[in-house]
Amino acid sequence: MCKALEEYAQECIENGYSKGLTNKAYEIAQNMLSEGLQHDLISRLTGLSEEAVLKLSQQ
Repeated sequence: MCKALEEYAQECIENGYSKGLTNKAYEIAQNMLSEGLQHDLISRLTGLSEEAVLKLSQQ
């Protein structure tokens, strides 16, 4: 495979991995919300912003 294709493939893998981690953080945050944990605690433990947690709680 040419160098450009190898770099593109690696970038796609990294982006997919990052997206998967973010999706998992949202899933964990949703579970924490359902258990009644506070937004600031969820934010600290998941790495999501407090704004993101607040939006998630309003869904």
